[in-house]
Amino acid sequence: MNLTDICIRRPVLSTVMSLVIILLGIVTWTRLQVRQYPNVDEPKISIITQFEGASPEIIEAQVTKPLEDALSGIEGLYLMTSSSEVEESRITLVFELNRPIEAAANDVRDRISRIRNKLPNDVSDPRIKKADADAFPFMYLAVFSDRHDTKDIADYARRFLESQLEVINGVSSVEIFGGGEYEMHIYLDPVKMASYQVTAEDVAQALKKQNIEKPAGRIITKDREITVTTKAALSTEKDFNNLIIFERDGYLVRLSDVGEAKLDAIDTRSRVRFNDKNAVAIGLIKQSIANPLDIARAVKKQLPRLREGLPRGMKMEIANDKTVYIERSIEEVYHTLFEATVLVILVILAFLRSFRAVIVPIVTIPVSLIGAFALMYALGFT
Repeated sequence: MNLTDICIRRPVLSTVMSLVIILLGIVTWTRLQVRQYPNVDEPKISIITQFEGASPEIIEAQVTKPLEDALSGIEGLYLMTSSSEVEESRITLVFELNRPIEAAANDVRDRISRIRNKLPNDVSDPRIKKADADAFPFMYLAVFSDRHDTKDIADYARRFLESQLEVINGVSSVEIFGGGEYEMHIYLDPVKMASYQVTAEDVAQALKKQNIEKPAGRIITKDREITVTTKAALSTEKDFNNLIIFERDGYLVRLSDVGEAKLDAIDTRSRVRFNDKNAVAIGLIKQSIANPLDIARAVKKQLPRLREGLPRGMKMEIANDKTVYIERSIEEVYHTLFEATVLVILVILAFLRSFRAVIVPIVTIPVSLIGAFALMYALGFT
């Protein structure tokens, strides 16, 4: 006796089985992730190393080549590519598919720690980044204004908007593009430097020695203990311009004698345009298991409140929303299922001319579709 005979002879049992399948499907449907593409992370690791002021040739010889030699023998390594640019070395390692990414990352950290002392002293610690299919923004917000410069817009976005967007449930991080970041720029005059016999290295050394903030111990009295901190940090343009480079014949040579310090945000490498206007883009990156549709709805719900808090003349719009494609795809699936069900019913009516026979697909199609959610969840599909 097969399953079909059992279900025919025991209608109550078949009804209970169908209800159990529907219940499992509904429960697992609420737990299924919603994604535009499958969650497939290639075992890839990137090593990014910064070396300020270094040319590509120096980066290649002193940073990239030593790191390549150290990383070339890692277990499971399939492909290694590298690029040496101005002030930056980037190495990409691709491992075999059966190589666990965590184990590979640990091996990379171990190899880099062994040769860290062979790299130049001024090189920043290499940053190890694992490839992540969700580490790209799924939504971009554009902030623009006719009254404010992009550098002021970017500064406002970093100070106020970034923290407000990161607290939205499901948002992993926020990236800001365009406008630059406020930094203290030192402009040196070659003619004045030659007259005072000052080099750029002298200015750099003076900045390192005099722009400091470090602990200086403790002062202990009979009934209290005071922590002492040496605060010699330079923060304003006036502080930097008064920086003493060295003393010669009783005369102090200051930075203002050979150049000028100016606080500014200059970004010559990237620019954002929105509707033919200079703008600042805010990219939202979701958590790996978060539902992008829910995050998009939460962001759109928060937009009116964020717009109210913007300075006068500043506006915010959604520039790009990748969840639209996901939403449209899901709607298309619903339409296809509805059309298929209607066509099945019409075909049965046309050929069998029996309303009783129509009841069978009306019941079995939803049970099959809803029950498929349980299999999708068990197999890790989205």
